Amino acid sequence: MVRHDSRNTGYTNETVPEELELLWRYEPRGEWDRLVTSVLGKIIPEIRMMISTDPLVADGKVFVIFNVKLHALDADTGELIWCYDPPFPCRLCSSIAISDGKVFVSFDKTYALDADTGEIIWSFSGDTIAVVDGKIFVGSQAQDKIYRLDADTGKIIKSYKLKGYNLGAYSLAVADEKVFVFFGA
Repeated sequence: MVRHDSRNTGYTNETVPEELELLWRYEPRGEWDRLVTSVLGKIIPEIRMMISTDPLVADGKVFVIFNVKLHALDADTGELIWCYDPPFPCRLCSSIAISDGKVFVSFDKTYALDADTGEIIWSFSGDTIAVVDGKIFVGSQAQDKIYRLDADTGKIIKSYKLKGYNLGAYSLAVADEKVFVFFGA
């Protein structure tokens, strides 16, 4: 899960060497990548690509969204393993999480992808995600609800109405048997 855990703490017990060195560099290539780079490059000349999520590292892979596509990279070499290019319309800022060999990502809807192949396992109409204990919590701005889904099947376990809030942009965190919903304009 991006930001380390369902609480989004960003804290880890991982060790880091005193001296850092660049091990590899990845630059996506393709028509959309060139378009994004050329358009944004006119506004900000130094821009090479747009990253719209923090990288997620698990099971020897790095998952990150570049130029509105989810890339799975080999953590040791930086080589592309697979790339998921979502249908449009899609959001620039997306959520990603990983659990039990599945990557969960929100673009035009929420997808569960096989972490090894990038194949779609299931999809659900939702905008933001948090994964805890084999359950995925998905927020849906259009439905004004939070759904608790089975992470393996995408089937609804329960839904929670948010009582008429105009959500705007929002995100989820789960801690102490509570789901926290953060709203923004």
